[in-house]
Parts: sequence; C-alpha cells; structure tokens
Amino acid sequence: MQTLEQRKHERVEFLLVPVDRDQVPVWLFKPQERESDIAGLIVDAGDGGVKVLTSVAHPLDFVACRVDLLLGEEEGVSPFSGRLRRIWTKPYSKFGNVSGFEFLEASQVAAFVTQFKPEQARRAWIRCLLKAEVQ
Repeated sequence: MQTLEQRKHERVEFLLVPVDRDQVPVWLFKPQERESDIAGLIVDAGDGGVKVLTSVAHPLDFVACRVDLLLGEEEGVSPFSGRLRRIWTKPYSKFGNVSGFEFLEASQVAAFVTQFKPEQARRAWIRCLLKAEVQ
C-alpha cells in the first residue's frame, strides 16, 4: 500500500484562505487524469483577468497556461476552459501564493468569472486547474 508521502502527485489540494480575521479551509479535488495539474482558487476577477490562489508547495514556473474551471463535474457539466498569461505572483499567506493573470482570449472562462464576480469577502470563489502551455 502506497502512503501519501510516497505519492508523486496528490489528488486533493488544501488551501487556507484569509478572510477578514479568519482563515477559511478550502479543499480542491482534482480528477485522476489531471492530478499533475496545479489546483487553484480564483479569488478575484475583473474584465481583463483573474487572481488565483495556489499552494506554496506548487510554485508556478510558467507564463502561459490553460485554465479549466471545476464546476459541477460530478453532474456532467462541460468544463469551461481558457488561456491565461501570468503577470505577477506574490506571497498570500504562509500556505499560498496569489498570482495575477490576464485573459489571452475571449472565452467561456472570461465570461463566467466576470459574471460570477469571485470575491473573498463573500467567500465566493471558483475552483480551477492550471496546466502550463508548452512554449
């Protein structure tokens, strides 16, 4: 039997999201076929891009990436996908980094997050997966 410490990749990511004076635990479950992708939480969005919280255990070493929103996968909802460019990254807490991304194209992701308006104060976030694009 393989222990968690012996796994090369984990299918569940855990983030503590600072909200006001609290830290809210959030779990991100990755599909088995996507376990090597980086799980993230879209914590803010605007017309031109998004802010994504990721674990410090998985630093982002890419500029361009594909983003897939994790919305109702268990109900068979088709995934929303799009392309992003990372502009900056900074520490967010001792467990996570936040990165600013701009949309590289008009996509379902851009339309959805702009309409949904992720926001920390409301504890309204969108789970996502990031996959580096080969340059």
